[in-house]
Amino acid sequence: MSNCSNNIQKDGKEMKSPLLIAIDIGSTHTKAAVFDIEGHILSKASHSSNLILHDESGRAETKPHEWLAASVMATRKAVSTIDRSRCAALCIASEGPTMVIIDKTLKPLAHALLWMDRRAYREARILSERVNGRVDAASITAKALWFSINRPAVMKKAAAVIQPLDFVAAHFTGKVRFSVVSDDFGAAPRHLWDTAGLPSHLMAEPIVMGTVIGSLLKEYADAMGLPEGLPVVSGTGGVDAIQVILGTSTLEEGIACDKAGTSEGIEVISRTRIKDERFFVAPHPVLPGYYHVGGIMSTSGRALAWFRDSFFPSGTSFRRALTEAGKAPPGSEGLIFLPYLLGERTPVWDEKARGVFFGISLCHKRGHFLRAVMEGVALGIDQILKLIGNHGISVNELRVAGGPSRSSLWNQIKADITGLPVRVASVPEAELLGLAILAGYGISLYPDLKKAAAELVRFKKAVFPRSDMMPLYQAHKEKYGALYGNLKPLFREREY
Repeated sequence: MSNCSNNIQKDGKEMKSPLLIAIDIGSTHTKAAVFDIEGHILSKASHSSNLILHDESGRAETKPHEWLAASVMATRKAVSTIDRSRCAALCIASEGPTMVIIDKTLKPLAHALLWMDRRAYREARILSERVNGRVDAASITAKALWFSINRPAVMKKAAAVIQPLDFVAAHFTGKVRFSVVSDDFGAAPRHLWDTAGLPSHLMAEPIVMGTVIGSLLKEYADAMGLPEGLPVVSGTGGVDAIQVILGTSTLEEGIACDKAGTSEGIEVISRTRIKDERFFVAPHPVLPGYYHVGGIMSTSGRALAWFRDSFFPSGTSFRRALTEAGKAPPGSEGLIFLPYLLGERTPVWDEKARGVFFGISLCHKRGHFLRAVMEGVALGIDQILKLIGNHGISVNELRVAGGPSRSSLWNQIKADITGLPVRVASVPEAELLGLAILAGYGISLYPDLKKAAAELVRFKKAVFPRSDMMPLYQAHKEKYGALYGNLKPLFREREY
């Protein structure tokens, strides 16, 4: 940790300190990185996987074996330049809620249904009525119920329903588990599974994050260039926001964590359990006596990638596209974007909502539209923070992580719109640092997660809001807030 030597003592001899490996399985890219025990990233790599989208039907799928191959390839590249004998543990996590159905041989019986897949909206409504509360179509339980109704032959052959990290870990160790954040914080709550009437044997044995699942088998150790028997530690149970909370040390009241990526998660800590079904609320897995409160936007970074890929020449880098967006004035000359490209979760929870550009005029050029996309995401973040504030949870700082946090333009937009100072993690891949912390915790290098995060996480200089932007963006906030309510009747006319 930060006060440790780079080397450690054993039997009176100085030895090189251990290294920790993090693997994060995302919607389109799997990342791997190597960290030392002080939280410095030594190497990293990524490998892509294909996303199968059927937008109008609300379906989003991936072939599970692509995650396995991507995990092997990214890790092999990440460890190629380091002393692999120093590797002490490996921790795996993934996005979620995403469902994988396997048979007894670990073979997938169908494509995995991604977190953004909305086909189970009818099943979600059935479950919502049964529990007298909101169950979203993204829920693993709703998806499993969809399969049991629409593809019963597949479910009949199934041995387990698991998540992407569980699928990869099962191949790495030979052990099938269902990863959860804590005993009462997981992607497929047992009570909901039972309410759905799904076979109990399909729910694999749960394993809490930071727990050693098993040892790395020789086949995969050789493929990745790692020591056989390396401890494989469970990640954050498909709730990837938790690893970012650790990787940004967002473990105090008054701080919000912005997990930026394909989607966006806004996470805070509360002393009380708020009752608002627009948010995910659960006992905090790291801070006893506190609650985790999370709001989720469906397409944030994905919206940026969509616009670049659709309206810029093929091969245009994000840097080049963002340079053009930066030439447009703040407020995009009245152009406002609703980032609901695959429906939206917090706060509207409407699978039929779709993206909208409002206020288009002859003055608008491509850069205005791209800046409006960035401002639309920031307006959504601000909307979530205001709703959190209505519950008496004050926020005075926003900590950002993920690929979008590399953009100084986007960080400034977020600061100007939310009115909060934005702190950028020194390791933008905070989700990977969070997993490295869990890897060390799993093998007892770090006895306390909060203390480890406080010592290992570092920040760059904060980005502060500009007071002269407040009147401009206040007008945008009012229009942004009114747009969905006015358009909702039209969204409801959509049919999948």
